Amino acid sequence: MLPIRMIHTADLHIGVENYGRWNPTSGLHARLEDYLASLDQVVAYAIAQAADVFLVAGDIYKTKDPSPTQQREFAKRIRRLTSAGIQVVLLVGNHDQPARHGDANPLDIYASLELEDVTIFRRPEMVTIKTRQGPLQVAGMPHLSRGFLMARQAHVPRTLHESERLLENVIDEILVSLAGDVDPTIPAVLTAHLSIDCASLGSERDLMLGKGLTLPLASLAQPAFDYVAMGHIHKHQVIGEGPCCVYPGSLDRIDFGEESDDKGFMDVTVERGKTTHVRVPITVRPFKTVKVDLMDSISPTDDLVAGIRRTDIEGAAVRLAYTLQAERANMIDERAVSEALTGAFDVVWRPELIPGTTRGRHPELTEALSGSPLVALEKYLALKPELGERAELLLAGARELMAEEL
Repeated sequence: MLPIRMIHTADLHIGVENYGRWNPTSGLHARLEDYLASLDQVVAYAIAQAADVFLVAGDIYKTKDPSPTQQREFAKRIRRLTSAGIQVVLLVGNHDQPARHGDANPLDIYASLELEDVTIFRRPEMVTIKTRQGPLQVAGMPHLSRGFLMARQAHVPRTLHESERLLENVIDEILVSLAGDVDPTIPAVLTAHLSIDCASLGSERDLMLGKGLTLPLASLAQPAFDYVAMGHIHKHQVIGEGPCCVYPGSLDRIDFGEESDDKGFMDVTVERGKTTHVRVPITVRPFKTVKVDLMDSISPTDDLVAGIRRTDIEGAAVRLAYTLQAERANMIDERAVSEALTGAFDVVWRPELIPGTTRGRHPELTEALSGSPLVALEKYLALKPELGERAELLLAGARELMAEEL
């Protein structure tokens, strides 16, 4: 049996539009275009590499009610993959899950169409997929709602904590059962959308709908599987061995909490007993934070503009964070600052205005004040190396003003 090439991604979150604006030319929101561009990189790679399986481990959409436009755009990518002979596997995540057990989710349309090359996991089960290289067993553990638990349990939990413990026990039992169904002669993959207790959280902590359930690594890293394709946590990480559990990370940056996270997906070669994987990076829109302390600034606008110019903001979502005394807030020339931000994709202003605060003077400045104002200014400018040549210009201007006074 030949190795099976599988592309593993997760947490597409199509529909997150918290920055940017509508593109009047395309009629789409600029962030929707970003997310689709990120997905297009993965789709193009899968087709170019003649992958056998394209697996998305949950949270295709931001909400359980994506717009028709969002569904249309995602369907276009599915069509490109299946037209290239690639099997598509979609797992229902917590953002795809309807609020009430039994209601349809946005992925059910593919199941209703009974497409041979698209497999949807909305409940735990094992499916054998026929790929170009041979069969692949895929066990799916989608996000399970508490309604699912209610449907299985005669005893109704009285507290949230009790229902969570019961659901974790149910999931653990299901995983053991799925592992027991594996045919040891055929490659097998488990895909799950949940948190492992030893995983590091990213910005998804702010996107979780309700408290996220966590399971121990041992529940997921069942030896019967050759690879565990995880979703739900946005920070890329490989956890454990034999088999390893892999979070590819969210495909695009959700917010500034992922500012420093590289984005990418997994290229997996599934082979019984010797599966390998590599992470493939993609290019996504940069997020940049410009942080400037203006508490001691003589010219807050100039110093803020200088801080902006030290950062490459071209095409980036920018968070402008500065600290300034509240009583000096009107010293910021917003028009001049906005001009410096020209070229940014979007800007979020995050001023921290400190009420009734006066900074203590630096010891050298306190001593210098007993001399001439020029000495004090010279001492101050010496403490601001970032001013560069501007310091000399300011000092020269001060000398001219003092000469006129005399």
